[in-house]
Amino acid sequence: MANLPNALGSLQKVRIGDFFVPIENQEDSGFLVTYWDDRLEGINEVAKYVMEIFKKPIHHLFLGTRKSKDDPRWAIDWINRIQGSIASCKFLESAEQDDQQITYLLNNSNVTELFFFFIKTSENFQYTDVRQWSMDVFYVKPSKWVTRDLLLTLDCVWIGLQESKLTNQDMNIFLKHWSNGGFSKLKGARIDIDSSVNYDIALEGIEVTRREVTLTRSFVNFEGVTWTISGGLDIQRGNTIATVVDNIGNTSLLWMVVWANCDANDDLS
Repeated sequence: MANLPNALGSLQKVRIGDFFVPIENQEDSGFLVTYWDDRLEGINEVAKYVMEIFKKPIHHLFLGTRKSKDDPRWAIDWINRIQGSIASCKFLESAEQDDQQITYLLNNSNVTELFFFFIKTSENFQYTDVRQWSMDVFYVKPSKWVTRDLLLTLDCVWIGLQESKLTNQDMNIFLKHWSNGGFSKLKGARIDIDSSVNYDIALEGIEVTRREVTLTRSFVNFEGVTWTISGGLDIQRGNTIATVVDNIGNTSLLWMVVWANCDANDDLS
C-alpha cells in the first residue's frame, strides 16, 4: 500500500469498498500494491475489505516509524475502534521516541496473545499508570521502565525483559511471589538485571533443591523452539516446580522455567 506516485501509467484499477484504486503486482516482492490519495484511508479500506471476505479480525499488527511518517497512535486507535483488541502486536523502533507517545501506546494497546515492545525510550522515561497486563507473551527491550511493581502485576505465560534496571533483590521478591501462588499462568521468564545474578540474594528465604547437571529437561518456548537445560535450582509449589537455570553464560540473566504436574517425590536427580 502506498501513496499515489506521480505517474500511474496504465495500471489496472480495482474496486475496494466504495473506491476504485490503481493496483500493481510487484513481482520481486510478491506483493500486490494499491495506491491511494490518503494512505491511512487506504489502510482502513483494505483492512475492512479483507476482514469482510475472510470473516476474521486482524490478528497481527506490526508498527515501526523508521519508514513511515504515520503516527503509530493512529493504528492503535483504529484497531480499538474496529475490533477492540488484537491478538499480536509488535512495536519496533531503534530511534528514541517521545515519552508521551510511548505512554499512549502502552496505555491503549489491548493485546491478548503476544506483545513485543522493542522501542528505545529516554533515560528518564517512567511508566507509572496502572493497568492489567494479561496476555500470553510480554517481551520488552529495552525494559528500563519496567519496575518491580509492574513486573508483579503481569498475568502472562512468558515474560521477557532485556536491558532492565531490576536488581537481585527484585528477583528475590519476584521468585517469592511465584512460590506463594502468584503468576498462575507463567511457564517461563528471562529477565536481564542490572548486575550479575547473585543466587544467594535472589533465592534468599526460598527453599531450593539443587539438581545435578546430569539431569536434563526439555521444554518448548512460545516460538515453538525446544530448549534443553541441565541441572538448575528447583523451587516447589504444590505439584508445580520452577527451575532457575544457574549454569548459563550470560551472568546478568535470570532464566526460570516452570514445569507443571511434578510431584515432590519424583526422582529428578
